Amino acid sequence: MQAFVTMPFNQKFWEVWKAIKAACEANQIKAVRVDQIPQVQDIHTCIFKEIEASDLVIIDFSGDKMIEVPNPNVVTEAKHAKDRGKPIVILTQKIEALPFDWKVQRAIAYENTPSGLSFLREALTENLKAIRERLEAQPRSNFSTTAAQPASASIDEKQAPVLGSDEDVDQEVLDSTDQEQEKLETQQRSNFSTTAAQPASASVVQEQVPVSSSMVQEQIPSFVFLRTARYSCGGVTNTVKEYRHDQIGLEFVLIPGGTFMMGSPTSESDRESDEVQHQVTLSPYLICKTEVPQSAWER
Repeated sequence: MQAFVTMPFNQKFWEVWKAIKAACEANQIKAVRVDQIPQVQDIHTCIFKEIEASDLVIIDFSGDKMIEVPNPNVVTEAKHAKDRGKPIVILTQKIEALPFDWKVQRAIAYENTPSGLSFLREALTENLKAIRERLEAQPRSNFSTTAAQPASASIDEKQAPVLGSDEDVDQEVLDSTDQEQEKLETQQRSNFSTTAAQPASASVVQEQVPVSSSMVQEQIPSFVFLRTARYSCGGVTNTVKEYRHDQIGLEFVLIPGGTFMMGSPTSESDRESDEVQHQVTLSPYLICKTEVPQSAWER
């Protein structure tokens, strides 16, 4: 059994890495960290390959420069593991370091001190033991990296999932019906138009939309189509397509184009002279779903 560990590589985290590795060894789990692997290929390809090959992923969101600001590379790798449905264990030295969409998950909070690292080793050992027992008790087919099964309740109605849960409370898969398919295909042909929705909470809800073989997917150079998803927030719903860059492995959302009015009306108080109202039209564009690491940007 293998656990991929994503964490800062700063020297001050070396004792943390040793504690994580000891907890894994206590459960006969091989701990893998990308900087410990001889590089024979692009580092992003190596990272994503190791995540895919691992049975679970351990994430330390503690920042290397500012402890409460997570390393962007760690956030990107965590998102990839989450999208693949991998069981996850979260570690942090500061709860404030957890990204917004990860705060509903349980985490092991520890201090980078001798006693704190001893606590980390013991707590992680127990968590890994429970995950190993659960993985070994279930058929291997349950751990595929396909989309999560439909959730039975919204995030507000659930308790935070246990460590290593396969549930993804941020994503719900819609039931496929002929009426829904027809409506979706009409939206796609009209350049991803925005549809009205019933009032919703302020949180963002992502749903994966079933895609029929009759749908025509746009071919975008250097990108591979992944899925069609629906995002809802504040009573507004948009259906969009998601792609993965075939070289760096990051996921992107195709934002629909549209027209809007920029500027402010002449009747607005404190209006500046350069705020003349005018119509602006944007073509569809791709935007990354996570922070872009410097190494990926430079490519």
